[in-house]
Amino acid sequence: MGDAAEAIEVARASNEYGAKLMNKYPEKIGVLASLPLPEIDAAVEEVKYCRENLHEFLSVCDG
Repeated sequence: MGDAAEAIEVARASNEYGAKLMNKYPEKIGVLASLPLPEIDAAVEEVKYCRENLHEFLSVCDG
């Protein structure tokens, strides 16, 4: 389905960029995590990374 390493890299970069935008414009921007599917193990790790390191996603993911 494609290059798994590239999908993982792009998902991480997208999530970090999204977190920066949410910090800059918290009233205007909401972001959902990008996941490197169909790489299930990597997708689970990316969710953990977002929850633990990019706390801005918590308000979107946890309601």
